[in-house]
Amino acid sequence: MNVDKFILIILLETLFCLVITTVYFFPIFLAKFQASRHGLKLTFKQSKFIAKNYCTKKEFFIGVKGIWGLTNIPIEKLVPHFQAGGNLLNIKNGLTELKMRNKEIDFQTLAIFDLAGRNLTMEVEKAEKRNWKFDLTE
Repeated sequence: MNVDKFILIILLETLFCLVITTVYFFPIFLAKFQASRHGLKLTFKQSKFIAKNYCTKKEFFIGVKGIWGLTNIPIEKLVPHFQAGGNLLNIKNGLTELKMRNKEIDFQTLAIFDLAGRNLTMEVEKAEKRNWKFDLTE
């Protein structure tokens, strides 16, 4: 009788651990899998950040892949921008224009113009004409 209770307790503890592990790790591995389907190789930490912020849309992964092809902007900056309604493909286009002109700019400036609804390709062209001064008031 004591052995049966012991085995039952072990089985229940195992089941409990399995459920907790599945609930915690499954979304992380699902985010990692979805990213790999779109050509991104994420670390466990990056996948955890994406899963925690519910940012697993196809558009997000495609945008991140395009941006990471040009420069290495941390996922911790891209997720909040995407969640705020930012367009990662617009960011990629702006970065492409800047690379063509051999100019560097911080992500925050591009993000501000993107969230303001501006076309970053055109904003880079305007900034070039104004001696690389970006103007949000126009």
